[in-house]
Amino acid sequence: MAQLNRQALGVWPVVFQSITYMAPGAAVAYSIYLSAQYAGGALTLSVVLALIGALFSAVSIGELARQLPSAGSFYTYTSKTLGGGVGFIVGFMFNFAQSLGAPFLLLIMGQVIQDTISSYLHVTIPWYVWFLLGAVFVFTLSYRGVKLSAKTGIWLGLFELLVFSLLAFTLIAKAGSHNTLSVFNPKLALVKGAGGFGGVFQGMIYCIQAFIGFEGAAALAEETKNPRNVTRAIFWSTVGIGLFYVLTTYAGTVGWGIHNMSSFASNSDPWQVLAVGGWGIGWILVFLAIINSFIANSNAATTVSTRMMFSMGRVGALPRALSYIHPTFETPSRAALAQLVWTLVLGLVCGFSLGPMNGYIMLATVTTIIMIAIYLLANLASLLLYSRQRRAEFSIGKHVVVPLLGIVFFIPPLVTSVYPVPAFPANFATPIIIIWFVLGLVFYFNLRTRNPEALVRAKDVFVSEEASM
Repeated sequence: MAQLNRQALGVWPVVFQSITYMAPGAAVAYSIYLSAQYAGGALTLSVVLALIGALFSAVSIGELARQLPSAGSFYTYTSKTLGGGVGFIVGFMFNFAQSLGAPFLLLIMGQVIQDTISSYLHVTIPWYVWFLLGAVFVFTLSYRGVKLSAKTGIWLGLFELLVFSLLAFTLIAKAGSHNTLSVFNPKLALVKGAGGFGGVFQGMIYCIQAFIGFEGAAALAEETKNPRNVTRAIFWSTVGIGLFYVLTTYAGTVGWGIHNMSSFASNSDPWQVLAVGGWGIGWILVFLAIINSFIANSNAATTVSTRMMFSMGRVGALPRALSYIHPTFETPSRAALAQLVWTLVLGLVCGFSLGPMNGYIMLATVTTIIMIAIYLLANLASLLLYSRQRRAEFSIGKHVVVPLLGIVFFIPPLVTSVYPVPAFPANFATPIIIIWFVLGLVFYFNLRTRNPEALVRAKDVFVSEEASM
């Protein structure tokens, strides 16, 4: 059976796989920014609640990764605990969500670069040029090797964290007497209902999108020297980036004006306005950090997506050609090529038919809804794994209380993400998910008829327990 390089990575590349997958710079400027239209001045509260839910799920996923260190991550976890059928559907939906990462990130990147160059240099270089360049660059990193990809992620991640943290401290200092704890008052939400918590919960949707990727390290479990590093990476990257989001969101709220957040939500690029106000010409550093973040996140998403395709191809759940390992670079090179083709086709179709920004919103919403549902199942899988199969290591706190709280925290944003029906283009998300889910069922029943062994093998696609000790 095809194997990845088991000694490729130490702890820091694995940590930054999760960090760069969350794309902290781009998340602050665009994902969390979208939440402002719902949460308003209580935006920081939405971030804190999303962080709490993410931490519960991070513990559960880390516990799963410790026992089942697999490139298939959620595919393997749910197959082992909930059965091959559920595992296949989860893997099918998870891989779909991960494969959307590069297309929607590169779409918004292309639009941002086009608009910025046009505004300041009065030269128009179409968004699709930048989209194509970004796609080729990310493919090259993925194709050439996980070490190159991961090391690139470290430097890209450090740069964006430094720039946005310094800007946040600048905005807080300039706010002076306007610094306040009122940012945790739900009544400041722009969408009313339930004392403001209706808007806060809706705001959590895109805040959770900002956390998507904290589990990204799990996909590298077969390429790290010590799979326990994956458990540590998932938890501490979530804590660190969560605090970063709280800092930057608070700074953006008090810097803009806690009672003026409706104009923040309607501004096309509020963080550029904040950067110009705080640093003047130094806004260029923020612009570079955001572009850097788009590339780093696309790279991390592609790493996860290709490992998922590799893992499912290895057991026959997807075409076996996807499990091919490049003899020199030791990467799933055909899976990387498949992801490139998918990125180009999907991104260009959405970009030209809806426009880059609308394409970004639609695909990002699809990803977020799927991932919330998968996080719920991951919490359940952790509870079942330790209560049934790993009784010797069972803990009431880590394996019952934490998973249940993770489920509770993610139910409200999951419900509010589909009802009431969101505005265009996010309203396309649920129908797209349903269609893909039905395709997954068709594929599953076909596979169960023609190749049932693949579903059985999926339960055992993980590194031996001894390797994780």
